[in-house]
Amino acid sequence: MRNQSVKAIALGGMLCAVAVVIMCLGGLIPFATFICPMLTTVVCYIVLRSCGKKITWCWYIAVAILRDRKST
Repeated sequence: MRNQSVKAIALGGMLCAVAVVIMCLGGLIPFATFICPMLTTVVCYIVLRSCGKKITWCWYIAVAILRDRKST
């Protein structure tokens, strides 16, 4: 049981990094401003199906905080 939660947290962390990179690409490419949030939603769905609701909410908050820090 514990091994599964460790894997879910690790997967959530890796996909969090992927989502932050995708969101940062939206600032580099003009038309990607609209496409990158949609791609991040796909990553969010993957986290939801793989890790569960609790980790998905933590993932969402982490992406929001990290994205905000990257924009400044």
